[in-house]
Amino acid sequence: NIPPPLRKSEEDWRARVGEILEIAKKVKQAGFKFHYHNHTVEFTDKVDDVDVHDFIFNTIPAELLNAELDTCFIKKAGKDPFEYICRYADRMQLLHVKEAHQDTDKVDTYLGNGTVDWPAVFAAVEESQVEWLILEQGDHESDAFDSMRKSWSFLASYEIVE
Repeated sequence: NIPPPLRKSEEDWRARVGEILEIAKKVKQAGFKFHYHNHTVEFTDKVDDVDVHDFIFNTIPAELLNAELDTCFIKKAGKDPFEYICRYADRMQLLHVKEAHQDTDKVDTYLGNGTVDWPAVFAAVEESQVEWLILEQGDHESDAFDSMRKSWSFLASYEIVE
């Protein structure tokens, strides 16, 4: 997450994208893949009237940067995770499956207890290059292990996991 003092303006975002590009080049030279994990701010802030997330991925070539989308943060920004999974399907191997809480004052909850359209998400995953689903759990309303069990059970009901 890029700290707020480093993303106050469009010029700040341009500078951060330049830094991400330089890091991405070094990562590729070292023989690794570089993935950018979004938070809500990349879908609410803009550069040249374009969401920062899209600005990042329009600026940095696919051979240098992969998307590591987070379904909860996309949904919390008022966007559709399905649309973004489809948009970045060919440059995304990792997907954070995290549920957006129905209460707008709260961030997330266990899978199936919120507002993400999971049938659409999983349909998009099937058509993408996603290799790994990362079950990210931040539900603070209940016991963490109970919440993880509920989320795992939800995933298993879709036969998306083995």
